[in-house]
Amino acid sequence: MKLNIGAGQFQHDDWTNVDHASAWYGDRLAPHVEWDATSGEPLPFADGSAECVYTSHLIEHLERRHVAAMFSEAYRVLAPDGVLRVTAPDAELLHHAATFADPKWWAWQDAWFQHAGVRPEDATVLDRLVREIATPRCRWVAKTDWSEPIARLFHELERDTFLDALCGGLVYDPGHPGDHITWWGERRVAEAMVEAGFGCVYSSRRGQSMRIDMRTVDMTLGWASLYVEAINV
Repeated sequence: MKLNIGAGQFQHDDWTNVDHASAWYGDRLAPHVEWDATSGEPLPFADGSAECVYTSHLIEHLERRHVAAMFSEAYRVLAPDGVLRVTAPDAELLHHAATFADPKWWAWQDAWFQHAGVRPEDATVLDRLVREIATPRCRWVAKTDWSEPIARLFHELERDTFLDALCGGLVYDPGHPGDHITWWGERRVAEAMVEAGFGCVYSSRRGQSMRIDMRTVDMTLGWASLYVEAINV
């Protein structure tokens, strides 16, 4: 069995989608096994029953305690030598990109701003960083313009301290499950995997899983994403 947690519209005969239906998603979810990663409930699968577990661009929507619980559940349901593959926005890379202040690099976000009623040219690079790392702090979401204090912190603080401050106090909101509320770099993902029990953790790249059957599932923002794998050994 191969599990895709937070699969959204992904469909493949070889994979079992695991997701949580809500009014926010409407009818946009593919057929799936129902599981809420914030519920505290175990995955509805037996110990050691999965060959691999994949999750793409889900962990940034969850509180760290929810991610820790999900990784522990992935470890439980994976068979020996089973693989967990995680991809998410690479907050360290995004922060680095923001230091160059090139709006063209962020053009992939234009559709989101247009949907929010914002002209892309009105969104600064820092607006775009905030939207991607801490959506509720984005000034068009918060309805509060925090541009000046955020810009000051961005220039004054070391990267990790700034990202911690940006996400500080954000919690999962069931009414807005699409919000990004936590930041992740490869090291943070790897540490969470080790804490869940995984003994072999390593960085990966888009389409370069150690498992051949996981090399075609990476579909989201490869240039702005991190990829980390862990083996149940």
